[in-house]
Amino acid sequence: MPIPNELEPHIKRLEEMTANKRARWRTGSGEREVLLTTATDSVRLIERSTVGSEDGSDVARDERLGLGTYVLFEFYDADGDVVDSFYLNQDDEDSSRVLQLLRAALRLARDVPAKVDRFLAETAA
Repeated sequence: MPIPNELEPHIKRLEEMTANKRARWRTGSGEREVLLTTATDSVRLIERSTVGSEDGSDVARDERLGLGTYVLFEFYDADGDVVDSFYLNQDDEDSSRVLQLLRAALRLARDVPAKVDRFLAETAA
């Protein structure tokens, strides 16, 4: 499944905002989950595995997902209701692109650039 056509411009904008460090991503409740929230809406990206869950129990396999990694992309309204969502498994044509967005968003949410800068400054002193 590719990124839905009607969402493509929005995904591209999120990629640009994230690359330019203008998106204020925050970590979600899971280890591989990020959220971007405005006054009225929010986006959630989650990387999951169909092989096993984080707590070590088996995940029910979904024929549509196959085995391996997939990314779930959800849009929420102000009431917290899902307005739209899609997923990409690791074999889908846009999966690496959305996975890169997720991982870049995670780095921003965890403040990795600033932490690396502090680390390098401390090691140079």
